[in-house]
Amino acid sequence: ARKPFHWALEFPEVFERGGFDAFVGNPPFMFGKTVTARLGEHYTSTLVMFNPCATKNVDICSHFFYRSFNILSLNGHLGLLATSSIAEGETRIASLHGLLEAGGQITFANSKMKWPGTANVFVSQVHVFKGDYHRKPVLNGKEEENISSFLTSEKSSWKPVELLANSEMAFYGVIPNGSGFFVEPDLAEKLISEAGSDLGVVLPFLTGKDLNSNPTCKAQRYAINFWDWDIAKARDLFPSAFQHVVDNVKSYREGLIETKPKLSKNWWRYEANAKGLYQKLGMGHLFNKGKAGKGCNKVLAIARVSSTNAFVFVPRSQVFDSQVIVVASESFSVFSVLQSNIHWACAWQHAGKMKAAERYSPKMCFATFPFPNEGETGLLETGRLYHDRRELLLGNRGVGLTTLTKAVHDRALSDSDIQEFREHIVRLDEEVLGAYGWTDINLEHDFHQVAYLPNGKNERFTISEEARREVLQRLLKLNHERHEEEVAQGLHDKKKKKTSTPRKKKTSPAKDDGNMDLFNFMNVSPKGSK
Repeated sequence: ARKPFHWALEFPEVFERGGFDAFVGNPPFMFGKTVTARLGEHYTSTLVMFNPCATKNVDICSHFFYRSFNILSLNGHLGLLATSSIAEGETRIASLHGLLEAGGQITFANSKMKWPGTANVFVSQVHVFKGDYHRKPVLNGKEEENISSFLTSEKSSWKPVELLANSEMAFYGVIPNGSGFFVEPDLAEKLISEAGSDLGVVLPFLTGKDLNSNPTCKAQRYAINFWDWDIAKARDLFPSAFQHVVDNVKSYREGLIETKPKLSKNWWRYEANAKGLYQKLGMGHLFNKGKAGKGCNKVLAIARVSSTNAFVFVPRSQVFDSQVIVVASESFSVFSVLQSNIHWACAWQHAGKMKAAERYSPKMCFATFPFPNEGETGLLETGRLYHDRRELLLGNRGVGLTTLTKAVHDRALSDSDIQEFREHIVRLDEEVLGAYGWTDINLEHDFHQVAYLPNGKNERFTISEEARREVLQRLLKLNHERHEEEVAQGLHDKKKKKTSTPRKKKTSPAKDDGNMDLFNFMNVSPKGSK
């Protein structure tokens, strides 16, 4: 059915002289998981095989950049349109970052350009030269000394590396794949009372919308979840819940036999059940051969796609949607750091974006983020005050986080309660900055036009652009220093050994003190210690 195209066979005379002089084009835009769904698993696997910097989560336009650059001649030039994600997250690494590492130079870019057609999207216009370019590049109409793979004028395009200290802490939720798994509260209560068991099969189902739109940040519906059970266990232990899934899920799932045969066969189970998350939360007993653990009573959660920059403490005993990112910690010190503009300077830089919202990533935003060395009392108390004030605001105003965020960033709004909350933002950022020992940075809180959001939607009450860039540079340097410390301690060798010999011996998860305080097990020595 496919008709392959082989560049070298089609244009042998071009490759005899080293490649093409130029590429100009408008590649298709399609997010990675959609590529797999529409074009198949084999096609996505082939793209990733040819592009070693890519994962299956990148936008397909990144592969056009990579392929075009590869078959350019020396001193050749490419100019392509791209989705704005070309400078963000994993798509950036699979395209612009790799091209610069291979000797390319970005000579011209419009980082966020409103698409002139009917689609309400922002695109990027990027030119890349293969070789040494002897003129100043132009970024958003202005000459600069350099254009980085983030499509900014920063000189460094270093790729942040994952830190083992942050591993197994931030997770995606579940993917049910079947609306019939969801039940309203009244039916959920009936199913729970009929079950007569402490095994959690009918639980609140928390979505990103619940977090951002509901003043209480609580789930509005429930979900039936049979975890990794076989069909006999699900049917015999919970017959009423099982029958509901038979009536409302089975026929839909059996219709997926051509595209997802395994999912069709196991129609009573979720497509992805987030086993690692629930093991970390101390709820491993819900799975076959799993054991209950101490875990924590509450966790930090954030909507995966959001402009709120808001982490929320929520109960652990619920089903988390895949559009909710869960951090397995109940520490207010960890909350302080994650909630601060110090963290968000980094998160906005490395995450993907969807219009004026950020797509928070456990891998790109959390796993690479270097926390302060110690959990200080000041962080704990400041975080608690910030959290309590925000909860009071949500309750008094009867609004969700999205509405509250818009109010905080609205220059025209000077209500006393909003003004007071802005002061809490300033105190939180300064406390976190002090925990790093970077008190020489003047954060200059005010209403600033930020570079990471499209024009017209980019004014926020935050730190200045100069401060943001300085914080970014120091965090990136600290990230590499921490990684080098872990390598020197042989921690990455131990990880490789465990992953390369999984059948020899099962290793238990690292023990923690039950408080899930990230600072207690980061393998980073406090200041002054050896």
